[in-house]
Amino acid sequence: MNIYSKYIKISAICIIILVIGLLIFAFFNKSTTSEDFETYTPAKEISDEELRKTNIVLYFISKENGEIKKEERLIDSKLLISNPAQTLLDELFKGSKFNDCMAPIPDETKINNVIIEKNVAIVDLSTEFITNSMENGQFDSKYIECIVNTLTQLNEVNSVKFLIDGSSEVQTKSGINLTDVFIKND
Repeated sequence: MNIYSKYIKISAICIIILVIGLLIFAFFNKSTTSEDFETYTPAKEISDEELRKTNIVLYFISKENGEIKKEERLIDSKLLISNPAQTLLDELFKGSKFNDCMAPIPDETKINNVIIEKNVAIVDLSTEFITNSMENGQFDSKYIECIVNTLTQLNEVNSVKFLIDGSSEVQTKSGINLTDVFIKND
């Protein structure tokens, strides 16, 4: 018997074993049809407006113990396109949806301007931020911390600089110097 006929016999035996193996595999693993799958139907259709929602985190002060509390809120992501820092501050000014938290912005405070330069959010607030804070300034650092933590969730903001009616040469009632640049307090 020559070498080629041995190769042909071995190849034929391998092909027969392969075909038998495939037949056994096919027999034990029934193929699935499109009827075997359930069709998923959502409970309700998602509107275009709901698709545009994004989650933000706002920081407020607990009335109970003065600690900072996080509040997640869904907003339309289109609002964050032109001036995201302004949008976050506007949401912060609206106050918490929970009654046990107070806004970190004293009453009647206005946002004069908010810009982002070189990863610093420059927040220009009206003098009411200083004059309408608690009598002894006990929450001044918490007000600042809430604003800073809210704004630094933006990728383009690493720190926050405060101005009061355009000036940084201001101190809070508790003596915090606003000439400083503030970073997130974890």
